[in-house]
Amino acid sequence: MKRLNEILSEMGELYGSEKVCLTENECLPLEPDLTDLL
Repeated sequence: MKRLNEILSEMGELYGSEKVCLTENECLPLEPDLTDLL
């Protein structure tokens, strides 16, 4: 159970910090920008 919590925590950190670049000069974070676009 402890390992599962560690993995879920790591996944949350990655998801919260990732960005997607639409162009070379325009990068958006997954939350909230890309969610709003969808």
